[in-house]
Amino acid sequence: MKSETDAENPNTDKPEPTKVEKPEPSRGSEEPTAVALRTLQGEHATATALLKERDNKIAELERDLKVERSKVDAFGKREREARLISVVRKDFPHASDLELQGAIAGLAEQGKIDRFTDKPDEVAKTAVDLIKEHAPAIARGPVQGGGPGGPPRQEKKGPQRDALRERFGMRGKQ
Repeated sequence: MKSETDAENPNTDKPEPTKVEKPEPSRGSEEPTAVALRTLQGEHATATALLKERDNKIAELERDLKVERSKVDAFGKREREARLISVVRKDFPHASDLELQGAIAGLAEQGKIDRFTDKPDEVAKTAVDLIKEHAPAIARGPVQGGGPGGPPRQEKKGPQRDALRERFGMRGKQ
């Protein structure tokens, strides 16, 4: 048999959820959580914009750093190559810097030497031997002009005669 309460509540297993009524805010004021949420959202947007600006600046600085590092590397390589050329110059004093630089660059492209080495004395020995072998024109010293027999012989002349002096004698005060 069913009781009166069962007829009114056919589902007695589940209790009814209690409804909490929210007080309606007055027209002039807002709920404090809504104000706090809006404030936090504004601060979040500001912080996000600042972080994005900072990230852009960091990316720009990293690009500048990469450019400056490549310049420093180029200066260092140029200095190391100049040291190598100066050591090689001792064996070829008649060769120009351009000739030696070209010979060393050619040997470096062939992989026979490292032209940007930190040990120019060791590499210079190898470079001198290779230049003598592969570029004998640089290894030869300068020659005199005039063909295979050399320059024409210059005869030494005695003191020059002054025809006027012989005819008229010394000029000026005597």
